[in-house]
Amino acid sequence: MKKEKMKELLNFLLHSTDYVTSEQLAKRFDISKVTVIRWIATINQRYDQPIIISERGVGYKINYGVYLRNTSPIDEEEDRCLAVIRELLLSAPKAKRLDQIYDKFFVSESVIKKDQQLIGKKLARYGLALKRHARSLAIAGSEKNVRAAIMEIILNLDKATDIGAIESQAKDIDHLDLKFAIKQLEFASAALGGTLQYPYNVSFLSHIYVLLSRAKKYKTVTLTAKSKELKQEKILDQLEIYSVCKQIFLNIEQYLGMKISSSEIYYLFDYLSSARLSETSDVIVHELAEQIAKDYISLVSQKLKVLFEVTNLAELSSHIQYMLERLEKNILLTNALLEEISMEYKEIYEAILDASQKIVDKYNLPEISQDESGFIALYFAKYLELGIKKVNAYVICTTGLGTSKLLAVKIKQTLPTINIIGMSANTNISQTLANSPKKIDLLISTIPLEEVIDIPVVLVSAILTSRDIVSLNNAVGEVVNEK
Repeated sequence: MKKEKMKELLNFLLHSTDYVTSEQLAKRFDISKVTVIRWIATINQRYDQPIIISERGVGYKINYGVYLRNTSPIDEEEDRCLAVIRELLLSAPKAKRLDQIYDKFFVSESVIKKDQQLIGKKLARYGLALKRHARSLAIAGSEKNVRAAIMEIILNLDKATDIGAIESQAKDIDHLDLKFAIKQLEFASAALGGTLQYPYNVSFLSHIYVLLSRAKKYKTVTLTAKSKELKQEKILDQLEIYSVCKQIFLNIEQYLGMKISSSEIYYLFDYLSSARLSETSDVIVHELAEQIAKDYISLVSQKLKVLFEVTNLAELSSHIQYMLERLEKNILLTNALLEEISMEYKEIYEAILDASQKIVDKYNLPEISQDESGFIALYFAKYLELGIKKVNAYVICTTGLGTSKLLAVKIKQTLPTINIIGMSANTNISQTLANSPKKIDLLISTIPLEEVIDIPVVLVSAILTSRDIVSLNNAVGEVVNEK
């Protein structure tokens, strides 16, 4: 009731052409002169300068210069509704009390109800809805739609085609936050070896800026739905981008001095993984990247005694290209999954570390960090899981079919790089080779073979001892090197 009367008092003064005495105001609103003075002081506290001025012995009147400066943009229905939307978007999905939103406008309940209809229509465009509960308002809808609305309504992203336009057109821009957001954009571009193109650069920058604004204003960013998590396969497929987003997330937490939901990594990743990067490297570096990729394939194949195919060269070369640019610019990109990679793919990771050191020495490169080696290890792990070119072997065992099958199973379990394509008790090797539908790279036999052939032969026990496994490993390595 008191607030409604204060609004009426302000409107009364707005429509008065001359000074109004405290006695007149007291009589008009059925209050004491002391209350008039207190109400006017309360209204003036909401502005940088007094909006109601007084002259001793004359009375009170509106200071229209201050009033127009402070209220003209939001006094009109359209601008007031947009101001309310901005307030609610930044706090979404949390509700805000009506007095927190509308006190500064000094409008009646009927005006607020009319605003709700207009605001609801504007929000519907973004797939959002305005919800009122008792004396509070809130915006309902997906977090992604809330962020899209923020970027357009608050940052005028629909009108901004470059970063400079954001700064000039956005309302109440925080220059320190914008500067920080620009630094994160520059870090992402440098770490990924290119420049984010429009509109991806503006969207990514704006997303970070909006995150800062919401976190600083409301101390937390609560999602409207269950926290989203990235699927592991999506992370592994674009681990560099994920690592960039994880680092930016940590930078944001440090900048704000507060913890924020780890789901923010998802939203950063969502923007950055869909971004288009411009290529900036020259032909010479591309040739070097391809040569280093070939060296990695060769060195790791020899170390693991597994033949990684050259068909993987283009993808690996592209990654090496960005790595070389990071090394040149001294950009340290932390691998967000290094611990998991070093444990899950231990042999591959160690082979990559060894290869990285040899490549550094060969090409006189800056040190290739464990993080960078971890990125490369993931490529080889993927190639291994997708299926590498295995060594085709044929098992010859004269002790019976059951024993032959048991031996084949043991070999498959112990040495997955060996592909058993057949078993036989026949010692006629020429006939075996002629009848085999696939090329045989290696013969594994439990008895010495009298026939001389060009294919390597490994003599093993029917129970497959540890010494046999070493012999088979060495034979596979020789076959791989010859290929």
